[in-house]
Amino acid sequence: MPAPHEPPAAQPLVLEPVADDGVRATVVGLMLWLLAGVACLLLREQLADRGSQWWVWTCLAGVGIGLGMLWFTRRRARAYREHRGAATGPRSADGRG
Repeated sequence: MPAPHEPPAAQPLVLEPVADDGVRATVVGLMLWLLAGVACLLLREQLADRGSQWWVWTCLAGVGIGLGMLWFTRRRARAYREHRGAATGPRSADGRG
């Protein structure tokens, strides 16, 4: 009787780092929170009638978190650029090491 076929051993999955620094996504999210906040401020009377004034505070919290993340992601992007620049070494004017 032939031996049952054994599947090959699983190879570990190698993941490459993402090349995006997250600044663009943070700016988009921040702009969306700002837009939602402006809309809530314009409709604050209707929100008050429905008891949904907390929407304004939620948008304010989103803007605050977005500003903090913008500071963080820009700082991290700058550190990545500096690290990549140091890893490649100084370049001469003609671009050859």
